[in-house]
Amino acid sequence: MTCGVPYGDVPYELGGLMILEKSHKRLDILKKYAYRDVDVYCKNKKEDLAKVENGEWVFSGTLSHNPPAIRNKFGHKWLVADYKAGDLLTFNMLTVHAALDNQVPDSLRLSSDSRYQKASEPIDERWIGENPPGHGPDGKVGLIC
Repeated sequence: MTCGVPYGDVPYELGGLMILEKSHKRLDILKKYAYRDVDVYCKNKKEDLAKVENGEWVFSGTLSHNPPAIRNKFGHKWLVADYKAGDLLTFNMLTVHAALDNQVPDSLRLSSDSRYQKASEPIDERWIGENPPGHGPDGKVGLIC
């Protein structure tokens, strides 16, 4: 689960979080995307290996940079709201979400984004220990594809 919490009021113009309605139910569209690990690459594909070695990653994890096209593909609308400090928005990992552009010059939007999983699920080694690699170069995993 993901939880988003604004630290201050976030009116629409400040660019809060938006959720694509019913997107979590569209595995027909999301299956290939949702179950792909952003840090896994094909080490037997020369083009993938070269990009990893040069620090040019193959897959950013972004579904799209075009929210209207995504809305049209899914056939549902983007849901937005004015948020108040301390509001909590929670959704599962299959929910398509994005942030609106900040339209207010010299203003800052502060929020936290926390991720949760069942205690019975395995811990992702990229996010634990003294110096976790995260999505950095040491967190990449090469597989034979």
